[in-house]
Amino acid sequence: MNSNLPKRSAGFTLIELLVVMSIVVIITAGIIPSFSGYIKDQNLKQAQEQLKSDLRTIQNRALTGAFSDEKIGSNPVLYWGVYFATPSDTGTNEYRSFISHSASECPPNAVKYQGTYTFKNNIKYFGPNMCLFFSIKNGDLSRHGGEGNYIDLKYKSNGNCVAENAGNKTCQRVNFNEAGLIH
Repeated sequence: MNSNLPKRSAGFTLIELLVVMSIVVIITAGIIPSFSGYIKDQNLKQAQEQLKSDLRTIQNRALTGAFSDEKIGSNPVLYWGVYFATPSDTGTNEYRSFISHSASECPPNAVKYQGTYTFKNNIKYFGPNMCLFFSIKNGDLSRHGGEGNYIDLKYKSNGNCVAENAGNKTCQRVNFNEAGLIH
C-alpha cells in the first residue's frame, strides 16, 4: 500500500469550482456569436439553393410545355416566368410564378399566376421589380427589369452583394445567363 496517498479526499473547493465555471462561461460567450453567424450563413445558403431549385422547376415546366395549350386572351402561352416585386427599402420574401404570352413587360399585364414561393428566416430580395422569362420553345431565359444577370438575397437592405466576397455572411447571389443556366 502506498503511504503517500491522502487518507480522505476533501473534494473540490469553492474557488476551484468558481474558476472552472468562469472558464466555461468565457468559452461559451465566445462560441455563441460565431454560431449565430454560422446559422445566418447557412440560412442564406439554404435560401439560395431553394431559389435555384424553384427557378429550375419553373424552367422545366417551360421545357415540358406545361400549359402551352392554354391561351391568355387570344394569345398562346409562350413563357413561364418568375416575378420579383419589392419596395427597395423593405424587401420582399415572396416571388411568384406565372405563364404569359409575352416577355416584353414586368409585371406582365396578361398573365395567369401559378404559385407563390416564400423565403424563410427573414431573408429577402432587395431590388427593383424584375421578371425572369423561360421560353417554352427552348428554355432560354430573358430578364425584364432589374440589373445584371443575378438575384441578391439578403438579411437587410443596406450594402451590396459582392459575388467575389466569400466572407460576406449577409448576402448570397444566384446567377443566371441567357441560355438558361442557373448557378
